[in-house]
Amino acid sequence: MPDGEQRKYHSSDQWDMIGCNSTDLAAGLGLTRPHGDSKDLADAACRARQLTNHCKIEAIFDAAKDAEYWYYRSDHFSYTMVGIPVIFFTSLPYPEYHTLKDEPGHINYSKPRRMAVWMYATGWLIANTSTRPRLDRDVR
Repeated sequence: MPDGEQRKYHSSDQWDMIGCNSTDLAAGLGLTRPHGDSKDLADAACRARQLTNHCKIEAIFDAAKDAEYWYYRSDHFSYTMVGIPVIFFTSLPYPEYHTLKDEPGHINYSKPRRMAVWMYATGWLIANTSTRPRLDRDVR
């Protein structure tokens, strides 16, 4: 991203693996410390969850000692590195993830809808604020 371009972004809501596992369980990496870089963005995502899907949030992948380093492994981290607040929405890994058995038959098609509504509502709440979500810390 060219210098100065990041000021054009309010935040980044990234998503991956949103169709498997229980329809009532999800994760939002960046919602909590140590990875959360914007309380404003996290509060919007939590409010959107209350207004939409009410899923249980699994925070294990946001833990400081996550052995898999989930927070650092996806595209959203590049936004964090240039000072753009980010949340990575996911439904967590499942046994078939990135194996030869990872096929469309494992998708619970009601879950991507619930996740998409949550992500859209988060973006809507952020888009309808008068200021950009504050960046609480510089992770660069």
